[in-house]
Amino acid sequence: MVGMARLLAPSPPAHQRAEPITPAAQSQHIKPFTTLVAQTFLSTDLCDFPVARFWKTFRSPSHPTMVGTARLRRPRRRISGRNKSHLRCNPSTSSPSPRPNFFFALARSFRYLRAVICLVTAGPTYEPLDGARRLTNFSTGQLGTELANFLVAHGHEVTLLLGQQASYPGERRAQRIETFTTTGDLRSKLEARGGKSVDAVFHAAAVSDFSFGKVWTRSPSGELMEVKSGKISTRHGTLLAELVPTEKIIARLRNWFPRAHLTGWKYEVDGGRSEVIHAGEKQIVECLTDACVANGPAYGEGFGLVTRNGTCLHIADKPALFAALEQSIV
Repeated sequence: MVGMARLLAPSPPAHQRAEPITPAAQSQHIKPFTTLVAQTFLSTDLCDFPVARFWKTFRSPSHPTMVGTARLRRPRRRISGRNKSHLRCNPSTSSPSPRPNFFFALARSFRYLRAVICLVTAGPTYEPLDGARRLTNFSTGQLGTELANFLVAHGHEVTLLLGQQASYPGERRAQRIETFTTTGDLRSKLEARGGKSVDAVFHAAAVSDFSFGKVWTRSPSGELMEVKSGKISTRHGTLLAELVPTEKIIARLRNWFPRAHLTGWKYEVDGGRSEVIHAGEKQIVECLTDACVANGPAYGEGFGLVTRNGTCLHIADKPALFAALEQSIV
């Protein structure tokens, strides 16, 4: 076809004719088909994606793994029998990379061909004082909702359990969304899914640490008298309310989801970063979880991803956190 095009094309004037292309110069521009295929499929970006998202990623013209344009124009070293074994997912480095080679990454991708079934909890629980008042917290449900959206965008099947009082108005893309109210209600919804197939649980909900016990009013003689009413009147004067610790739901997750990858959260206000990380490590040991996200004023900017092997990875922002959490389940 190249020869046909040259025959059909009009001959340029003599002063515009270029020098003839020699075979040596032509070999610098035309690469064997096997070389192009190997260099394309051994790129770093492509190896980072499981097969479940392969075609979606490969079709995107803006993704750097596309074969065409600038990627093929960049000079590459030749793939010969001598150095082919050293080629890894990152061909830009001259030294052998510790990253797995293409065939290992491909086998890992086929292992996760199906979507990972994820369960995400987000938003606050509340505990009623009476029929008109309740105790809750400042959680908006934003982080858990955005995490669910991220997982759905990357091809996973997500169920989002969202607090009824969550105030985040953003889009919710999870395939299934259910709301919960009190700590007991959230516990029941999680326990009901314990017998179902769930691969990963991200417990980001802000569960109330306390619920109301008894409520008393003090008589003029100083005696405490219990108050029971659908709506406690202010005519009772000063009230004394008992706060009872709620059950730690995260401590029951391993019983309900024995084979799932469990990730909890540890939000702390007092102390420093080291104290929050230590609390996250303690949560992993006591609750038999696989990871814990440390955050809050005590931790400071960003997040700390504490893992079972004793490491803590500092993550600067939410997109990087979502990517790290998704990587931990694939």
